[in-house]
Amino acid sequence: MIKPFTGEGDVVAWLTKVRLVARLMKVSDVANLIPLYLEGDALALFLEMDESAQSDADKIEARLKEAYADGTFTAFGKMVQMKWMGEQVDVFATEIRRFARLAGFNDDLEKIVKLTFVNGFQEKISVALKQVPNILTMPMSEVVSQARILSAKSSSGVTAVTVGNDHRPKGGEYREGRGFKGECFRCGGPHMARYCKEPRVVICYRCDKPGHMANRCTVSTSNQGNEKRGTGGPAASPSQE
Repeated sequence: MIKPFTGEGDVVAWLTKVRLVARLMKVSDVANLIPLYLEGDALALFLEMDESAQSDADKIEARLKEAYADGTFTAFGKMVQMKWMGEQVDVFATEIRRFARLAGFNDDLEKIVKLTFVNGFQEKISVALKQVPNILTMPMSEVVSQARILSAKSSSGVTAVTVGNDHRPKGGEYREGRGFKGECFRCGGPHMARYCKEPRVVICYRCDKPGHMANRCTVSTSNQGNEKRGTGGPAASPSQE
């Protein structure tokens, strides 16, 4: 249920889980529970503490955090460099909040978490979140919900133009997460020709007529030149006139 802590890994997350298990199992003496799951260097650190401190859960946690948790500057540096890598957006927000707390943010915690969260996404999602009305005053839980919707659409190859808009682009206008702003040369629509649903029409480059290719064209090269000059045959010589 609780993995032993040896000094490697996230000590804050580990202590949080210990507290959770103690509450669920109705264990009131957390100070006696913690050392049961300490091993290696972490256990040695605990054994070096005074006996009075060993019986105080808060002092044990403080000593473990002092030894193994990131310092203020380290935590802040990690927080501002965090980028969303496709994990659950709730997990991403939780990780940012954890580093913000380790960095010492208390009064402006939610604001710092929100700014870091929004800027941590890829440009499309980040820009869409910034365009949400009242984003700065919106509760963090709602911001996470909006990000969850946008990330789901992004992973499915659809980009939301505005948050909450259910109208999806047609004809492959947005594929592979990239917007296409040109026109289809086949039908003139706002999509790439490869995604066009109009029937493909073959046009002969020799006679400019549809339905066949140049290698099957029945119009000779000489006739082609005459047709383009507006004559039905070779021009008459002065002697013939």
